[in-house]
Amino acid sequence: MASTQEQPTRRPRPWLHLLWLMPAPLALAGAALLLGSINLCGLGHCDRPGYGWAFNVRTAGTLGYLAFAVVVTAVPAALVPWNARHAKRWIWSFAAALALIAMPFLVLHAGRYG
Repeated sequence: MASTQEQPTRRPRPWLHLLWLMPAPLALAGAALLLGSINLCGLGHCDRPGYGWAFNVRTAGTLGYLAFAVVVTAVPAALVPWNARHAKRWIWSFAAALALIAMPFLVLHAGRYG
C-alpha cells in the first residue's frame, strides 16, 4: 500500500543568495573606504595643513571613493530578489549600503572635526 501523504513543499529563500554574493562587494567597498580615508588624511592624521575636509581635490576624491563604495555594495544586494517589489529592494539596498559605508567612515573621522 502506497503512502498518499504529500511531501511538504520547500519555500524558496532567495535572500540566502546574499550570503554568498555579498562578501566580495563588501571587501571591495572596504578597500574603497580605506583609500578614501588615506586620500582625505594621508597616512598620518588630518591635523596637518592641507589635509582634512575642505573644498579641494582631496575631498572630491574622498567623496568619489565613498560613492563608489555605496554603489558597489548596494547594486548586488538589490539584484537579488529578496523582496517581490523592485523599487523597495533598491531603496532598502541603497539605505543599508549608505549606513554600512557612512558609519565606519564617520567613526574613523569623528574626533577630528569638532
